[in-house]
Amino acid sequence: MKWHSHAKTAFYAMKGCLELWVMARKSGDNNLMIALTRILYDQVFSSGKPNQTGYISSAAMTNKREKKKTCSDHCLSPQFVARMVFDNPDVWLSDYEKFKRLFFLCCQTITVTPQENTALSHLTTNKGGKFEVKVPTDKKYEYLKIVLFHPKRGIVPNPFGELLPEELLEYEKQYLVK
Repeated sequence: MKWHSHAKTAFYAMKGCLELWVMARKSGDNNLMIALTRILYDQVFSSGKPNQTGYISSAAMTNKREKKKTCSDHCLSPQFVARMVFDNPDVWLSDYEKFKRLFFLCCQTITVTPQENTALSHLTTNKGGKFEVKVPTDKKYEYLKIVLFHPKRGIVPNPFGELLPEELLEYEKQYLVK
């Protein structure tokens, strides 16, 4: 499978750049941290869509009926997940199988409208070296009042319990804007 090659590339590239991450964190070099988190981001996006959840927003369903544009939103932000991986290398960069499962979770997508995708992307910011999460990952669709539908389950109020790793929800708490 194509995504396996990208997962392996991300794992070894991130492992090889760990010392750079530590230096960037110590010096506060935000540009270097962004560049390093792009490793996972780029590999996830290069994987195609190997982990489509089947979820679609009600607005995206309308767009499809009206032959308007839709897009895929990654449930997890690969760049944010990369921060978690780099900050916890003993967990994520010491066990390729565990990393591979996380990588596959990063490939999860939900079909949304371009406007919804933009709104979702604005729930995290990284400006002037300050990274902020405005809404926890498992609450972002609910916060934006995006109604999700699944072809086998109907309307699902919050599917994120099954889609997100608990480690990510714990890790992001330190970045939540109160």
